Amino acid sequence: QTGEQLHLRCGQLDEKMSRAPASDLGDVEAELSALSAKLDRERLESQAWLLLRDTSAACREQMLESVATAVSERATAILAQTGAGKLGPVQLAPSLEPAPLSPPGAPDRVALDQVSGGEAEQVHFAARLALAELLARDEPQLAVFDDVLLSTDDIRLGRLMALLEESLDRLQILILTCHPARYTVHLPSARLIGIGPEGPLVEGQVAR
Repeated sequence: QTGEQLHLRCGQLDEKMSRAPASDLGDVEAELSALSAKLDRERLESQAWLLLRDTSAACREQMLESVATAVSERATAILAQTGAGKLGPVQLAPSLEPAPLSPPGAPDRVALDQVSGGEAEQVHFAARLALAELLARDEPQLAVFDDVLLSTDDIRLGRLMALLEESLDRLQILILTCHPARYTVHLPSARLIGIGPEGPLVEGQVAR
């Protein structure tokens, strides 16, 4: 807008120079000088905002890349411990969601909706647990899992629950589920809180 005003005033100056007295010409030249200075300031301000935007975007990308790399490596190790290493390494998208897999020997990458339901939920579980462990490096954190591993077989479920047990020194684990028996058999020391018949939370009561 300042540039447009400057262009307009230049045209007015050309017109006034041909017919205006010297006092008017001086006023227009002063206005042109002020507009030029304002335009320079606004250009510098725009360049500063662009630099801030680009720097912030680069820092965010670098941060996400470092987080994604650490989480991917840990999630891959978690899957290997559960016997799901055949799925290949876990890779995270920029959104920190698991990306398509690259199983050894597969000609192309495999989307998570193309593997079994149990395998897909194990990948998501491993990625979330790995991210929770990363966040808990400096101080304990709460990790919430909402009705996960419903399609996972009992053997792998037991291995995953054992990994949760190992994480209790730095994570507080909260599992929300309508199937508590699946977890209590592998986590006998877990504290169970269910919803009672009249609505309040009752410790040790299984939700119906």
